[in-house]
This record gives sequence, C-alpha cells and structure tokens, in this order.
Amino acid sequence: PLWETHLIEGLADGRVAVYSKVHHALFDGVSAMRTMHAALSENVKERDRPPFWQYEKPRRARSHRQVAAAPPMQALAQAVRSNARIIPGVARGLWDLVRHSDDPADVTPMQAPPSMLNVRISGARRFAAQSYAFSRIQAICKRHRATINDVSLAICAGALREYLLSHDALPETPLIAMVPVSVRAADGPDDGNQISLILANLGTHIADPAERLATIVASTRHAKARMTQMTRIEQIAYAAAVA
Repeated sequence: PLWETHLIEGLADGRVAVYSKVHHALFDGVSAMRTMHAALSENVKERDRPPFWQYEKPRRARSHRQVAAAPPMQALAQAVRSNARIIPGVARGLWDLVRHSDDPADVTPMQAPPSMLNVRISGARRFAAQSYAFSRIQAICKRHRATINDVSLAICAGALREYLLSHDALPETPLIAMVPVSVRAADGPDDGNQISLILANLGTHIADPAERLATIVASTRHAKARMTQMTRIEQIAYAAAVA
C-alpha cells in the first residue's frame, strides 16, 4: 500500500505509539513531516483533529492528473507541451544520457558499470544496521571539507566495495549513486514531491578510504554546481528525464 499505520500498545505507563510508513510516490520527506505535524496536536485533550489521510489536497489541473497517470515518456512529452519552462531541464537530462565524460567528477547516467546488483528487484532482502557517533561524522567532515551527505555516501561506498570484493564481483569502474536532493521553496506548497537528483561517483574502485571520499566530494560538488545553473522547475524536469 502507499501508506500504512500501526498502533503499538503495551508501552510504559499505559502509553501507545503510532508507527506510519508512507510511500515516496505520495510525497517527499518534507511534505510527510509537515502533513504529520498538521495531523498531530500538542494538546492531549484535543479530540476533533482528523487523521492525515482525511486532509483534503488542493485540486490540481486535469492535465496534471493525466500526466501523473501516463507512461513516463508520454507523461514527459505532455509536461513539455503544457509547460515550456521545463524544456531546458529536460534537454540537459536527455543530453546527459548520451554524452561522454572522462572527468571522474562529471558523472553521466550511462557511466554505471554492470554488477551483481543489477538484477530484478524482489521481496527477498536482508537488512543490517550500524550506528556511528555523530561526533565522528562531524570530525571527518571537518578534516576532509565534506558534507554529512558526502560522508554517508562514503560509508555506503565502503560497505558496497567490501561486499562486492567478498563475492569477487567488484567492477573495475566505480559504482554510481543516484542521490535525491530537495528543491522545495521555503514558501512552496506542502504536498507532493519537490525533489531532483544528482549522480555521484562512489569511487568503489579506490582502495584508500580518504581518496574515495575525496572522489565523492569532488563529484557531488560538481553535480551541485550544475544544478545551480537551472531553475527549480528545470531541476525537477532534469530528474524526470534522467530517471
């Protein structure tokens, strides 16, 4: 389902908890948090606040609903016809699909190598978690002039490298990550998805962790610099074209 909510009973002092899971197709993280915040109350005696799934969404133009229900390329074509402002972003995305770059920091969609991970997705999966002190993350950021997201990507890259090495299946060229980025305006609407994406070189072919992180930092900085050359609507259109 696109969303599900669980009521968890039996907590201390007779309290209960609510656990909700929402599909990204409905809205992004900011929209989800704002919607949940609107559905909750700071007053324990308030009893007439509706749950989040009963909130009415703003009516959208019919053409937008048709675009959402159409196949991806058809939806993209309809969006281009209905809004000329997205054309530069679409053009950049389509050009990235065919262009070639020798710069490790300049990543293109078709640059990702085949790997044992390129299989049909099924319901079978395992999940493992690891916690790190945030002070360690901050120290790495300061020393290497990286962002928290850069360090997160580096941790993922290191784990992927070790996993693929253990299966003797590490590609000679680096894995590429598709990283979502928020493009929501501060005064923008609260509903829906307002995200774009950047492509990051994970440097999985590099053994040295510091050098791998430097590769990731250079890649994300280059991608963000390209994004700043586009308007918000162009960034969203770019993501649609690349995806």
